[in-house]
Amino acid sequence: MEWAIPLQKLEVGKIQISKLQDYEKSIVPLGYFDGTYTFPSLNILLPSLTVEQFEPSNGKLILRVDTQEAKLLALQSSLLNAVYIQQSSWFPDTSFSLEELKAFFKPIIENKFLYLYFPVQFNNDVHIYKDKQWHTKYVEGRIKKNDTIRIMFRIQGISFHKNNYKKNWSGKFRLQHRIIAILLG
Repeated sequence: MEWAIPLQKLEVGKIQISKLQDYEKSIVPLGYFDGTYTFPSLNILLPSLTVEQFEPSNGKLILRVDTQEAKLLALQSSLLNAVYIQQSSWFPDTSFSLEELKAFFKPIIENKFLYLYFPVQFNNDVHIYKDKQWHTKYVEGRIKKNDTIRIMFRIQGISFHKNNYKKNWSGKFRLQHRIIAILLG
């Protein structure tokens, strides 16, 4: 069983930023501490949102966030600032300005749209609830434009792109995420 924090209850200041895990792909895992409970992963349950676009070929899922944009922007901004502050301890040979980092960052929230990825050809473990039934496999047409859906997803951490030749951080980064469950209709 996975626990998730409803977006409406999420407090950005309670997000825990772990130590850099520097492997072939560098990532800083995220957790959540809510006074009494510690969640080792940052799982978020979104409120009902409208599908703007879904491309099963590449898994791009775009949701309209309208009233929920402020909290998601605060989360994204907080993590962007954390990278700016921590960059010298995570990557001692780098020093990017905040403006440079903003340009290098691939946002998940922009212009009232949330950009998630659900690569259906590789994901048979995402649970999809539709028509009062759970499914573990995506079927063509199950998600379409203007559907109302709720999504539970995990922000696995802040993922850093490395230069292929020097193996150092290129300055590019994003929030690595994974969809855990989709509730349709």
